[in-house]
Amino acid sequence: MGEPEKTKPLSKEFARAFGDGCSGLVETCEWCGRLYFGTGGDYEKDEREKYEAKAEKDPDNFIAVDDFSSTLMLAGKTYVVDCPCNGPWRYEEWVWGQRFRILKYIQARSRIILDDAVDLKKLLDEVIEKHDKAEATVAAQEDRDG
Repeated sequence: MGEPEKTKPLSKEFARAFGDGCSGLVETCEWCGRLYFGTGGDYEKDEREKYEAKAEKDPDNFIAVDDFSSTLMLAGKTYVVDCPCNGPWRYEEWVWGQRFRILKYIQARSRIILDDAVDLKKLLDEVIEKHDKAEATVAAQEDRDG
C-alpha cells in the first residue's frame, strides 16, 4: 500500500488544530486510499450494501465506522482522523521540531500587525481630535451668531 513510515499516531491536539471540522458518511483517506463508510445515515439504494460487500472482501481498505468519519485537510490531501496510515505525521513532527522557530515567526508577524494597529490608532486619534475641535469651533460660531 506504500504507507509512510510512522513514529507515533497524530496527537489529538494536532488533529484539532488542523482539522477542518468536517466529517462525512463516506470519506477516503487520500494519504493511503482507505475508504471509510458510516454504518448509519442515508445512503442511496443498495449503496451501503456495496460498501459492506467491499469491506468483506478487502477489510483493510474498506472500513465500516459508526456514524461519520472526521477529516482534516493537510498539504491538499484529506486525512481521515485515526486512519492507521498516519499519513500527515511528518507534518506534526516538523511543526513540533520547529516550534521555537515557528513561535518566533508568529511573534514577529504579530509585532508587525500590532505596530500597524498602533500607528492606525494614532492616526484615528488625530482625526478624532481635529473633528472635535472643528465641532467645537462650529458650536462656538453658532453661539455667537445665535
